Amino acid sequence: VDVVCIATPDHWHALPSVMAVRAGKDVICEKPLTLTVAEGQALVKAVAESGRIFQTASENRSIDSYIRLVSLVRAGAI
Repeated sequence: VDVVCIATPDHWHALPSVMAVRAGKDVICEKPLTLTVAEGQALVKAVAESGRIFQTASENRSIDSYIRLVSLVRAGAI
């Protein structure tokens, strides 16, 4: 399965997502998906035209181990 994970800085999520689905890849993208309505519309159009799968990656933020890792990073331990 060809899947691309978009985990770039927030302002770069839309463009690589559009590029990936146009290249025939499924995409999992961190939030926020886009910064503007126009970016969102372009992304929706590209996904619809490509027929690829697009998923928002937000489920990890509520898992206990991830919450602990964030606290360790913020405390300077990592």
